[in-house]
Amino acid sequence: MSRLRKEKNCLNCGHHVEEIYCPHCGQKNVETHVNAFAAIGEFIADYFHADGKFLKSIPALLFRPGKMTNEFNAGKRATYIHPFRLYIFISIIYFSISFFTDESSVVVRSSDGSTSRGRISIGNSGFISINDTDTSQAARDSSIDLLTERGAILPATIKQYRDSVKSLPESARPDFRNDVINRVAIKYRNEGSEGKLIDATIDTFKHTLPKLLFFLMPLAALLLKLFYIRIKRFYMEHLVHTLNLHSFIFLIMTIYILLHLLLPGGILFTVLFLASVTYFFISMKRVYGQSKLKTFVKGSLFTITYAFSLAVIFGLGFLYIFIYN
Repeated sequence: MSRLRKEKNCLNCGHHVEEIYCPHCGQKNVETHVNAFAAIGEFIADYFHADGKFLKSIPALLFRPGKMTNEFNAGKRATYIHPFRLYIFISIIYFSISFFTDESSVVVRSSDGSTSRGRISIGNSGFISINDTDTSQAARDSSIDLLTERGAILPATIKQYRDSVKSLPESARPDFRNDVINRVAIKYRNEGSEGKLIDATIDTFKHTLPKLLFFLMPLAALLLKLFYIRIKRFYMEHLVHTLNLHSFIFLIMTIYILLHLLLPGGILFTVLFLASVTYFFISMKRVYGQSKLKTFVKGSLFTITYAFSLAVIFGLGFLYIFIYN
């Protein structure tokens, strides 16, 4: 912790400081010339509130479903870390760990017989498809031949291709289907193989995923608002609940990644999944105070609706990156 200054003038606004914080601007009256370790320690202490908010927030988030939401919405906001700050911190930890310990289950099969993760393949006319079984060798070869032929005569980059299309008259521009094929052909040629193209797209999508999830939370809060329209709650109250639920999910997934190195993955996943489902319904029951039956029905409908929305938006996002990025 930084030492308090002996001087009583605020370095920020010049007002007189009797104790620790300036009564005018709120800046802490501490020494500014400190070593690197002290500065880092001060930053961490300020971020997590050295008075123990962080240590109180994590156990409450894990083992007291709905408690942090209810207390925050009731005005008791000094005990725990702000829901938004907690979500940002936990999501950063999760995505940082997941990027270093990625174990995708996807195997990409290309026309030359090589394989990488997943069952994603480039379908006919350049579109990607995800199948439980392999497409025929002839169909794959036809698709790859089409991409190879197009790639040989198209500009070197997507940007050059886009600029060249803009220079053409409207009647001479490729239609949507051919535009997609052309873009995929350029990317396929530049990556060198089907597997590398899919891998590059997945890697870009993974780095976009945190942003997608962050901007999808208002949608989740809106769905809760609609499902509980008769309960007189402000939208922000639903958003706080959404933030805490997402923080819990990211925390559970972080725990799974770390424990997966020590315990069998199947058993661990089952336990944490069942625990998460139980947590979700208990949280919904405590926050909205409805009967178990109503909570189960509304919670299930919310989950299905939100999962469908995630699937659609993630799918569109992946396709956009694959074709246009």
